Amino acid sequence: MKTIAYQGIKGAFSYITALRAFGEDNSFIGLSTFKEVFERLDSGKSDYVMIPIENSLIGSIYENYDLMNSHEMQIIAEHYTKIEHCLLTIPSPQKGETLRNITKVLSHPKALEQCTSFFKDHPWIEAVAYMDTAAAAAEVATKGDPTCGAIASEAFNG
Repeated sequence: MKTIAYQGIKGAFSYITALRAFGEDNSFIGLSTFKEVFERLDSGKSDYVMIPIENSLIGSIYENYDLMNSHEMQIIAEHYTKIEHCLLTIPSPQKGETLRNITKVLSHPKALEQCTSFFKDHPWIEAVAYMDTAAAAAEVATKGDPTCGAIASEAFNG
């Protein structure tokens, strides 16, 4: 069994990709930042890391290129994950009015950046940066506020 570190929590896109790449018979460790992911690899506490480095919508994830240059590591494989963002919300008490009631959407900064067209089309909704997509969805689920949503994977089931 190998230990794989990724940025985010269970349900984040990096977690989903790591699970597909390495299989369920491994240990997956979610961390708050990409920097922590690299430090865990450096310390020997993880055998592998799963990080995004390119995105077809927004380009390179420069933070991770910088981290790769400052840490001794080797890319051993490349995995592609089709990112399909979903707007997750608590159902509104007024049926059919869920989107109109949303005033704030939480998500990872890169996911928010990928959804600029949505925010342009819905100017009353504030985009709020959060640690990762799955953590944003967990926050929305925990708070239970129908005016708040999250952009995340439909795989999130918190």
